[in-house]
Amino acid sequence: MDDESIVLGTTEPQAAGTCATCGRPLTQCGPNGECLRCLVSLGFLADGQEADRPAGRGRLTPGPLRYAHFEVEVGADGFPVELGAGAMAITYRARDTVLNSEVALKVIDRKVAQNPGARSRFLREVRAAANIHHPNVAQVTYYGEQDGECFYAMELVKGETLEARVRRDGPMPLALALEVIEQAARALAVAEVCGVVHRDIKPSNL
Repeated sequence: MDDESIVLGTTEPQAAGTCATCGRPLTQCGPNGECLRCLVSLGFLADGQEADRPAGRGRLTPGPLRYAHFEVEVGADGFPVELGAGAMAITYRARDTVLNSEVALKVIDRKVAQNPGARSRFLREVRAAANIHHPNVAQVTYYGEQDGECFYAMELVKGETLEARVRRDGPMPLALALEVIEQAARALAVAEVCGVVHRDIKPSNL
């Protein structure tokens, strides 16, 4: 646990509005109105997986987004193209206008970024991740801050996730499953050497 003090609600479930980060109903809350699941994601409590956002768009209004020299792609419906979303961040498909290349752009929630502890911890993790060089790890290429938000760009890995593959085709042949496990294990081993612990390994992230 970090040095920062955590003030939780009562142990008896009580209605306390909604989480300031993910929008879930609150029974207990942290210092900035977060639910317990989001506090775990922030790293204030024991290690845990990043909580998923409730169903729905991360951005409620259509229109273009730009972070530094990265332009977020807009879909046919006028909304930014999301590659994934969690309790702390949304990952967009974007274009590096300087290098004219596609990237994955992860933008940290503004409310999370306002927490100095979470902000500095995130920057440390990005710096560590940027030093990982492995064929099975998406390379981090840029970090920036803009209008109270933190973001970073990384290599856009095209294709489908392991989750999508299994949902479509069912269980994988043993030989292929072992190959996937070996590749993931090698990537995690390299990350550990660089001081990075993933904490959210699941088929949708492979």
